[in-house]
Amino acid sequence: MYAHRLMSPFQLAVAVLGLGALYALAALAALATAGTPGQAVPMWPAAGVALGATLVYGPRLLAVPVVGQGLLAVAGAPVWLPWGLLATTAGAAAAWFVMRRLSRSAPPYFSMRLVLALLLGSLAGGVTAAGCGVGLHLLTGSLDPAAATAAAASWAVGDAVGMIATTPLVLAVADRRLRPRLRQRGPEAAALALVTVAGIGAVFGGLSPVPLDALASAWTIMPLVMWAALRFGVGGAACAGLVIGMAASALAAAGFGPMASEAAGGLVSLQVFVGMVTLTGMLLAAGDAARAAATDEVRRLSSAVEQSAASVVITDTKGRLIYVNPRFTETSGWTSGEVLGRTLEFLRTGRTSDAEYGDMWRTLAAGQVWHGEFLNRRKDGSLWWEQASIAPVRDGGGEVTHYVAVKEDITERKESERRLAVMVEELTRSNRELQHFASLAAHDLQEPLRAISGFAQLLRKRYGDRLDAEADSYIGFMVDGTEHMKAMFRDLMDYSQVDAAPARPVAVDLAELVARVREALEADIAAAGAEVILGPLPVVMGHRRQLEMVFGHLISNALKFRHPERRPRVIIGAARRGAMWEVHVLDNGIGIAPDLLKSLFVLFRRLHTREHYGGTGIGLAISRRIVERHGGRIWAESDGETGTAIRFTLPLVETARPAHHGGRESRVALEDQSV
Repeated sequence: MYAHRLMSPFQLAVAVLGLGALYALAALAALATAGTPGQAVPMWPAAGVALGATLVYGPRLLAVPVVGQGLLAVAGAPVWLPWGLLATTAGAAAAWFVMRRLSRSAPPYFSMRLVLALLLGSLAGGVTAAGCGVGLHLLTGSLDPAAATAAAASWAVGDAVGMIATTPLVLAVADRRLRPRLRQRGPEAAALALVTVAGIGAVFGGLSPVPLDALASAWTIMPLVMWAALRFGVGGAACAGLVIGMAASALAAAGFGPMASEAAGGLVSLQVFVGMVTLTGMLLAAGDAARAAATDEVRRLSSAVEQSAASVVITDTKGRLIYVNPRFTETSGWTSGEVLGRTLEFLRTGRTSDAEYGDMWRTLAAGQVWHGEFLNRRKDGSLWWEQASIAPVRDGGGEVTHYVAVKEDITERKESERRLAVMVEELTRSNRELQHFASLAAHDLQEPLRAISGFAQLLRKRYGDRLDAEADSYIGFMVDGTEHMKAMFRDLMDYSQVDAAPARPVAVDLAELVARVREALEADIAAAGAEVILGPLPVVMGHRRQLEMVFGHLISNALKFRHPERRPRVIIGAARRGAMWEVHVLDNGIGIAPDLLKSLFVLFRRLHTREHYGGTGIGLAISRRIVERHGGRIWAESDGETGTAIRFTLPLVETARPAHHGGRESRVALEDQSV
């Protein structure tokens, strides 16, 4: 509820002292209206200062009445210090407690509900202060019991009206949002002040040329309070009521105006009337502020709809148009004057079936939002696609009164989808032709190569003694070339068949799979004198044959590109990285230059000539395609001197388990292993 919070003891002390001085000034002003020292005053604005301070800064500011009453005592004011202190403090505490229960979120002049909370809190505070003060008087014998009822009523009214008229002023001063309004309407505020002073002088100062009685005098204040409320809000209404009430009491006490002849009860009645008029002005101001806020919100929403990039239409429950925004006109070619009152049947092309329309109306009748697409016809006859969301609009009683549709032109998207479908169909056809070509390469085209290789070797066998060394080398080139071509055909066949593998993956124990690959390459491992170390490997979901190809290519490359001066060593393992397994194949071979790592997995990309290292340049491209098809990625790391690390990821499976093996392999540290 607080507009501010005091953070330090120094700030608290300054606030208590300043507000205590304001409390004392308000009390002195009220005492000046009493006429006779010691007489009960008809309005006690000091109670409003105490309540406002407590609302703004919290219950610690209940110390304000203590400081204020102390200053009054120092000034020699005719106030019974202990009784007035206890009564005002108790009243402010009771009012603060009630308002805190009724309005926890904001100061009480922001809404009608919170202004009503101020009324209830002020009544509670006035009654509490009166009960406490009169009770203390009776206990000490300073008040005639016969006058206790009248004194309590006067005290309660004075404190309650003082809170109603003064508390909003304290809150308004603390609210920085009111300052721009005062600056913008400064001349009007000055005019209101002049009119108020003139009105008070004419009505309550006895300067009116027309004699007025007490009742007529009271009613003359209403236009001034209403003016202040409508133009300056709750704080303005409170200020007008406070000034009028205090001035009327002071002039009456001085013997001026129609109220001078009234008894003390008449002044109290006047203050009750002033309080009620002030409260009415506050409610009017709060309602006006709420209406202005609602109007601004409607204006913002209306502007957003008018400027929306989507078509917005509103219909009644029969589907008749009652609103279309400019975007609808821009898209359809129909103006609002041409379509309002009609249904949307003029947009239909017949492409949306009656069943779809029936589903739409059933969804809307059930109070739900319907989503769908329409192919509509513009005014010029051209067609366009719309994606629509239609929602029911309900009144305060929950009854559906209208439907609002927000529709987006998706013609370009539909055309893109159509073109994409054509491209996919074309790519599918091309892929089938490519697979057919790969099949030919794997079978039909290899037959001539086998014939060439066979006849070349037969030529060497039968006529080798008749050929010179140069001819024999030519025959060797022919045999090597045909074998290389056959290897390329086999790899191309493997590459093209990656996507043709069965779609359903199976559980694959990578430890068992790599062990079989190592056995298949046992001759190459032995020939290279290599050491192949297997670390813990997981169970994954995938295609067994394809994963065998990946490990086969990676281990073969590690053996092929070994360093001539050190024994080949290959380490295979895996580690968990979030939702993925990261598998690695590490070697201590010749390495790869860092600037060549990105091109390592490109089809037919060779980093060395065939004279130095054999191969087709397809193996790593096949590995990348397989890994990506399994939902992972593959990359290489190398410093170009001490070896190469090939790493790839595979999705983690909840049912997967790490496969541990005893002996040397189970003791290999996977993440930090170096070669």
